[in-house]
Amino acid sequence: MKKHAVALLTALCVAAGCTASADTAKHERVYVVVNHDGEVQTLLDSLNESCPDNSFAQLSLSNVSAAMGTKFLQKSLVAVVFALVLILAYIAYRFKNIGGLTGGMMAVLALLNDLMVVFGTFVLLRAPLDGNFIAAMLTILGYSINDTVVVYDRIRENRGLLGKKASFEELVNHSVNQSARRTIITTVTTVMALGVMCIVSKLYGLDSIFTFAFPLMMGMLSGVYTSLCVSTSAWVAWSERKNAKKN
Repeated sequence: MKKHAVALLTALCVAAGCTASADTAKHERVYVVVNHDGEVQTLLDSLNESCPDNSFAQLSLSNVSAAMGTKFLQKSLVAVVFALVLILAYIAYRFKNIGGLTGGMMAVLALLNDLMVVFGTFVLLRAPLDGNFIAAMLTILGYSINDTVVVYDRIRENRGLLGKKASFEELVNHSVNQSARRTIITTVTTVMALGVMCIVSKLYGLDSIFTFAFPLMMGMLSGVYTSLCVSTSAWVAWSERKNAKKN
C-alpha cells in the first residue's frame, strides 16, 4: 500500500470520526475502528475512488459491541447445555447397573464447577468471550468428564468384585484411591504442557494462545478436584440420604 493512500485513509477516518493504524513495516494492511458497520463500506468506496491504482478490500471485520458479546455468550451456553445433556445421557446408560442417572447428575454438577472456574479466569484476565472461550469450555467438559468416567468405571468393576459386602461409601472410597494416582499424573503432565504454552505465548505476545491455554489450565486443575472429590462425594451423600428415607 502506498504511503499517500495510508495518509488519505487516515484523513478520511478522522473526518468520519474513526481511527486508523497502518502496518508501518510494509504498509500492506490498515486497521480501522468504526462506530457503525456502514462506515466501512463508505471508507472503501472513497479510497477506491481516490486511489484507483490500489485495490482496497475488507479483509476481516470484528464486532466488539456489548450486543454481540451477549449473543455469543448465549450461543456458547446453548452449546454447553447441549453437551451436558449428552454427557448425562451417556453416563446414565453406561453405568445404569450402579445408579448411573444419579452419578450422571453429580458429574454434571461437578462439571458446572469447572466451567465456572474457566469463566472466572476469562473475567479476571478481561479476555473477550470469543472462539477461545467456547473452545476452552467444551475442552474442559470433555477432559474433566473423562476423569470422572474413569472413576465411575472403577466403581462398577469393584462392585462386581466386592459384591454387596462393601457399602457404597467404602466402594467409592476404594475406587477413588485406585484412580487418584492415574488422574493426578495425567493432569499434571497436561498442565505442564499448557504452562509452557502460556510462557511462550507471553514471551512472543501471542495473546490469542494465552487466553486459551491459561483458562484451560485452570479448568484442568479444578477438574482434578471435582472428578475425584466433588462428583463421587455428592453421589455417596445422595445415595445415603436416599437409603435413609427408605428406612
